[in-house]
Amino acid sequence: LILLSPVMAVPEFKIREAGHALGVGVAVLVTSEDHPGCILLSQRLKSDGAGTFALPGGHLAFGETFEECSVRETKEETGLDLGNCRVCATCNALDASQSYHYITIFTIGAVIGEPTNLEPEKHSDWQWVRWSDPEFPKNLFTALKIVREKGFDPFAADSPCFY
Repeated sequence: LILLSPVMAVPEFKIREAGHALGVGVAVLVTSEDHPGCILLSQRLKSDGAGTFALPGGHLAFGETFEECSVRETKEETGLDLGNCRVCATCNALDASQSYHYITIFTIGAVIGEPTNLEPEKHSDWQWVRWSDPEFPKNLFTALKIVREKGFDPFAADSPCFY
């Protein structure tokens, strides 16, 4: 079953079967020269992972490239124009206890300016958080939690990229 996205009215990649969901998502590591070593994070208020911290991102729409999805989701959620976008990691994110299974494509790109929370019903205000900060939030959305636990570092050239 391919579901239709209520916002875009185009099919998104999410399959539901017997109470389980399998989807393809994109998570965007948004960076800025004004905030070296930082990425944008927000706490999810609704849907899968409510209460966890997550990156901008969402479902890959039918026919989109990972980069196009990243640019679209960043603009929709933060109002920022993402540039120099590229794939930097992938994650097979499975949480059987929550019937959650997503193939998550991580991209990284840069913005100029400060974010605006354009979807306040879905998440808290965006904040710049240093990736290496010992106080980096621990309560992370599934795929982000997995790549951090595996040692992924978007700012290190030799970081492993498949999880």
